[in-house]
Amino acid sequence: MVLQTATTASVIVICLLVACLCGSSVNAREGAYPSDQQIQAWKDQISEENISVIYSVADKLYGLPREPWSEPLRVILLNLIERHTAIREALQRGQELNWGDPKFKKVWLGEYAGNLVEMATWQADRRFILFLGEHIGGGMLAARGLAAIGEPAFDMVIQKLRRDGWSSQQGAAKALELMLKADLPFLRAGGKRDHARESLLRVARSKYDFSRMSSIDALRYFNDKAVFALLDSLSQHDMYTIDGRYPVRKRAQEAMQFIRSQGDDRQ
Repeated sequence: MVLQTATTASVIVICLLVACLCGSSVNAREGAYPSDQQIQAWKDQISEENISVIYSVADKLYGLPREPWSEPLRVILLNLIERHTAIREALQRGQELNWGDPKFKKVWLGEYAGNLVEMATWQADRRFILFLGEHIGGGMLAARGLAAIGEPAFDMVIQKLRRDGWSSQQGAAKALELMLKADLPFLRAGGKRDHARESLLRVARSKYDFSRMSSIDALRYFNDKAVFALLDSLSQHDMYTIDGRYPVRKRAQEAMQFIRSQGDDRQ
């Protein structure tokens, strides 16, 4: 009887602990976003001359959920991007700035810029198109952000795809690949899909190896003779090698295999 009572008491204690922990977890989720007072404080801090203070606001924003935010928080992010651009231009002019702590100069030019890009990708907001376009050659984050924005970002993506530089072409091709993979409805109107196809075909013939590979990944979503013919040629004759392998040829072979799996209705 004593043992049964002790066991029952232990179960009750465990249940209470689980309930407390679950309650704490819910409260933590509910408190993930700042209060109106905190948001106002962050707005005020962005205007500070001490750059370490501005960075602290960005650091707090970076800890928020990775999803579209409320308008007041998006405005703060837009203001942070404006400050970042102004400070970068001031540095280029050789202007003395108040870093608060010298280490923030290195952080500002590296990690901080990357965090701003990542936060902008969560918003799916056309107001971030220009900023993401500026960073499309810095990795895949900006490409994902532009793809999430969709139609309003299409012209920017095509513009970057046509620039003579492998990093911009690679990022733009990735953004188009994501749009095509999602089969976004706007691509079917106004000749946009054909526009994307021609731009990708051009890049697939470029001198830049990484650009060719990225464009090939996007061209798999076009089931037509011209695309298939180019992929077939690249799969056999592309000369880019690394450690005895032919990565462009392999990408082209994979794209052809994907097209075949979708049915042979090439025109």
